[in-house]
Amino acid sequence: PVAQKTSAADDFLAGYHLAYDLVYSRHDYAGGIARLRALGRDDHSDVATMIGYASRKLGRYDDAKYWYDKALAADPNNARTLSYYGMWHAEQGNTLKATDYLEKVAGACGNTTCQAYAELKANLNEALASLRELIGSVTASTHRIRTGSSEIAQASEDLARRTEANAAAL
Repeated sequence: PVAQKTSAADDFLAGYHLAYDLVYSRHDYAGGIARLRALGRDDHSDVATMIGYASRKLGRYDDAKYWYDKALAADPNNARTLSYYGMWHAEQGNTLKATDYLEKVAGACGNTTCQAYAELKANLNEALASLRELIGSVTASTHRIRTGSSEIAQASEDLARRTEANAAAL
């Protein structure tokens, strides 16, 4: 009986490592998901986290949310899951929620130097930089529209004055 448990655990680890390689090294997200699902351990926090990650990379945000929630139900303090879920929120444009997750990752790690914290912080900083760039672009466009509107209004007034002057001359 003990040998069978070791064999089952070894089989699980071998399958998990193969899926890990597919997802993180080969970027074969669909293949990784299939391999992870074949393990039959969807309730394992690390398995659900990796399925969520691969789903997010495929743009399947609803699926990713489902798997992150499932992973956190199994282990609410899984720093990797918390980090990925924070990235999910940042990618959805919810930087405030992502910041909340950054604090949760720090709590789960016990510090702000762990890899999960550093990765989420970098992701959040990128999202904030993109947001700043977008706001700058909108501000510049608004200024150009305002300038164009002023020029049109001025031209309209000039045209009205000339039309009045021409009408008076007749």
